[in-house]
Amino acid sequence: MIKLKPPKTDYASLDDVGKFNMMWNISLVLVPVFFILFVTHLVYNDPSWITSFTAILLALSNSLLLYKTRKYKLAGIISTILAVLISQSVIFLVNDSHIAADVMWCVLVGIFSFFLFGGFIGTFVLLLNLSGLIIFLMNGGPEEIIGKGVSPGQVNYRMVVNVYYVALALAFILYKMISNNQDVNKRYELEIQRNEILLKEIHHRVKNNLQIISSLLKLQAAESENDSVSEHFDEAINRIRSMALIHEKMYHNDDLSKIDIQSYLVSLTEDICSSIGFDSNIEFNVNSEIKKVDIKSIVPISLIFNELITNSMKHGFAESDSGEINVEIKVKNDRTIFEYRDNGKWKEPAKKMTFGLDLLDTLTEQLEGNFDRKFDNGTEYTFSFETETLFFKER
Repeated sequence: MIKLKPPKTDYASLDDVGKFNMMWNISLVLVPVFFILFVTHLVYNDPSWITSFTAILLALSNSLLLYKTRKYKLAGIISTILAVLISQSVIFLVNDSHIAADVMWCVLVGIFSFFLFGGFIGTFVLLLNLSGLIIFLMNGGPEEIIGKGVSPGQVNYRMVVNVYYVALALAFILYKMISNNQDVNKRYELEIQRNEILLKEIHHRVKNNLQIISSLLKLQAAESENDSVSEHFDEAINRIRSMALIHEKMYHNDDLSKIDIQSYLVSLTEDICSSIGFDSNIEFNVNSEIKKVDIKSIVPISLIFNELITNSMKHGFAESDSGEINVEIKVKNDRTIFEYRDNGKWKEPAKKMTFGLDLLDTLTEQLEGNFDRKFDNGTEYTFSFETETLFFKER
């Protein structure tokens, strides 16, 4: 089903995005416009109904082509060629079409070509279209010329000079307008690139600062002779590292508005295993319908998974040579479901993990979700969140 809003494209240039959106909007708008014209022609028994019906088919075909291919240049080339043919067919085949309407359609096709393909092609299409009208008037019989609303005495070389002079003046004005718009787009793109570089640098510096904090906490933990205190320090360090990993991913990411959840979880698991010196062979599997996660929700999500993975390593696989952790992220209606399962042999009583559970409660509430957990040959957590405001489905 075709959407009224322009579909998403892979164009990086603002100029290309603008041209695609223009083609999309024009194609959709022309469908009802030409339909009304088509009905009007039928009501008044105007032979021009053939051209208006052809224009409807052209507009519909363009919309479908743009939706399927996302290639505006291909649709633009086809549209321009067919529009010129339709304009010329009206001029040469429809005897009672008025010259004012013929000129307007010729100019309209020229303007369309200007904005889509630039000054050279736009000028060529404009002059080509008007030349067809000039040729008809210069070589047509008196009755045909009168049928266009022009007296034979008005058709002379002075008329030809005036038409081409005005056409070239219009072409120059359109060219300057397009050039100015392109310059503005280039300045915007340069500004966006600068901002992206600065934002990446900020992510890099935040990551470095978080690593410094982790190092300071390690030094502080090393001075403590209390194993319980050192363990709490280690847990805090892991939570900080999980946030630092986000900024590292964003630093290397092309899209700074969202992050690849699957890649992040795999890296997070490896990082946790390395930080706690975990030597067991743990198989980590992620199956996700959601590929990209909004940057505003990735921090609480990362802390949730940091808590789950750390607990599995410390309490579920503490005495195991191998194990398995499975994460499944799926969408059901307007909810996104996170299912986390491990097959570890838990020995730590659940009531002793009060801070971890409180943290999970707080983070889940922050994301306006809820979760359940159960122990059966391992542990299983099921989280439920609103999809629309938190996550991006892959297109």
